[in-house]
Amino acid sequence: MKEIFVLLGTLAFVYAIKPLLGAVVLSLFLFYLLVPIVDGFKRIVRFRIISLIISYIVFLFSTTIFLYFLLNSLIREISKLYVILTEEAAKYSDILSEFGIRVDEIIQYRDVILKSFEVLTKFSIGIGHALIQIVFGIIISAYFVYKAEDLRKIEIKDEKLKRYIDFINMGMKNVVYSIFLTSIITGFIALPIYYAFNLPYLSILFILTVILTLIPIVGAWLVYIPLTIYLYYSQGLTEALIFFILSVAFISVLPDILVRPLLAQTREVNAVVLLIAFFTGILAFGAPGLILGPLIFIAVIGFFKVYMSEIFVKKEENED
Repeated sequence: MKEIFVLLGTLAFVYAIKPLLGAVVLSLFLFYLLVPIVDGFKRIVRFRIISLIISYIVFLFSTTIFLYFLLNSLIREISKLYVILTEEAAKYSDILSEFGIRVDEIIQYRDVILKSFEVLTKFSIGIGHALIQIVFGIIISAYFVYKAEDLRKIEIKDEKLKRYIDFINMGMKNVVYSIFLTSIITGFIALPIYYAFNLPYLSILFILTVILTLIPIVGAWLVYIPLTIYLYYSQGLTEALIFFILSVAFISVLPDILVRPLLAQTREVNAVVLLIAFFTGILAFGAPGLILGPLIFIAVIGFFKVYMSEIFVKKEENED
């Protein structure tokens, strides 16, 4: 009975930390991702605190540089897109005028529309909330990465509890590594598609695809949808449609339903279960569900395998 209360308590704790769920999930992802890196630096510099600082400086610096170039590129491309749309609208100004729509009025009031107070307020709140989650996630992960060696030294006398923790730890390692590796594999899958349609800046598109694939819900469609619009104006509807279909099939669907679950599976938790866990997690919790969904599934499966299997065996023996 106490095991059931432990499981219920764990699930209640997950619900209680829901306001900072993004931070906790980010810290969990960074923990599994950065512990091997920090351990590697420690073999060189010998002091864990120094290796921790080096690892996080490299991580934060590379992330900041990427975001800087990404935002600059997005602003530049959005400006180009607006010019294209304005030119296209001018071509159909006569048709629009029949419906009482004047192109010059649309252009004149665009700044008022784009700079509406409501949109900016919502955007600011969203950015602020995301920054809070990121800051807390980095702080929590840094603490536990630093304490990783102490965590390994903790001696658990209860053999079942030790097996249960090892079960979850192994499963979550595979989940985190699968998310990271899937993003890289998706980048390599996307590369020949981009090349086949003569798209410029292949290296930048590859990096964008890899990074955005790491972000649940957002994903690589943020790359290939603008590219589809670009192809429509540069090469025509047929090429744009073919590119869009190939991108959806091989850049979005294939990695989600095949690559990531296969990389994440273990002997105890198969790919089909993890596929369900990834999708139900995202549906239930949003972006954090990509980690939280598999964590809950792995925790429940581990609970039954470690604590409940003997009960079922004993019942079968008694029936015999």
